Amino acid sequence: MDSGPQSPLEPASPPKPQTDAIYADLIDDDAPIPTQEQGSTVLYVGNPLHNLSYTVGQRRLSDPQRPLHYFVVGESATGRVVAENEAPRTLTMSNNDHLPPKAVQDELVRIYFSVFQPSYPFLDRSHFIGLYNTGEFTVVGSSRSLSLMLLQAVFLTAFTHCSTSVVQSAGFQSRIDAKVTYFRRTKALWDAALETDRLINIQVLLLLQFWWDSPTEQKDSIFWLNMAISLAQGCGMHRSTACSGLPDHQRRLWTRIWACLRLRDAQLATALGRPLHLHSEDCDVEPLDVSIFLEDNDLQMDEPLVGRSTHLEKLYFLNMSKLSNIAGLISQGHRPRGADGKLAEARTTLREWYQSLETELQLGAGYHVEFWVKFLHIYYK
Repeated sequence: MDSGPQSPLEPASPPKPQTDAIYADLIDDDAPIPTQEQGSTVLYVGNPLHNLSYTVGQRRLSDPQRPLHYFVVGESATGRVVAENEAPRTLTMSNNDHLPPKAVQDELVRIYFSVFQPSYPFLDRSHFIGLYNTGEFTVVGSSRSLSLMLLQAVFLTAFTHCSTSVVQSAGFQSRIDAKVTYFRRTKALWDAALETDRLINIQVLLLLQFWWDSPTEQKDSIFWLNMAISLAQGCGMHRSTACSGLPDHQRRLWTRIWACLRLRDAQLATALGRPLHLHSEDCDVEPLDVSIFLEDNDLQMDEPLVGRSTHLEKLYFLNMSKLSNIAGLISQGHRPRGADGKLAEARTTLREWYQSLETELQLGAGYHVEFWVKFLHIYYK
């Protein structure tokens, strides 16, 4: 059985990072300030302790609200360019040699968006399915092709939830064989470090952190999650995007991604007895509400593979996010210092949450209770 790509993906040694170009773009008084349309990545320099904060701030003294997020243009956005001998390797990996049959791919995508996406909505349904339907999967994602690394990670997740018949149709004897294979394939592409899209890298890391090998695994769930958190903070996902210049649909996606990072941070802290890595005092992201689920082209979406979020699923995620914040208080209540009052605060907040729970999410007297309602109350208990 194939347990990984046939040939290693070892990127050529990258050239010297274009640090000087980034600094010049940010501090040159005569250079136009890049817009979202021109920029290819976002750099966060909002904290006054950042070594560029003062210099950049001098350019924006006339702004009533100085932005926290800056767009970086061109090759300086990634700090590396693809070497000549690296480009053909990128293109040759765009084939489907290591993917299951198309019918199996479709079923895995359908399972992912119907089972996993409601719990962790950090993918944009319409954007994903638009690229997936092109049938073009490349090592480096683009506006015309889907990232092969992201697709492999989606399949890895779907193999956890699919039926045994789907596992067998994909050519595997067992579910664990399928998951190990797709974890290794995804990790090989991650280790190659060819993908330059920060959002794709964060999304892949969020999926990799659901991989669990053993309690002694050094690269465990928290390892992958912390890398995702670091990338997200690097572009300022933990801060308000009101003055960022990002389009509305991308602001909503950022909000969902950050909410998922906070949710998983609290879940893993309480499940594994580890410290929290994210604290509300460091964040001023806009409050969560149902509007964050309005995805680009959502009103026109009629795609059986990815569907659309139901009202109940939206309420579930919003309330699970609230519960995760309370779980964070519980985790803080067990730390060696500064734990005073945290458990009492958690009990009070939990009681208030339960009393204000929407009618759709309350346990009724009938026998039929929606899955997401049950799942929410299991976590509450």
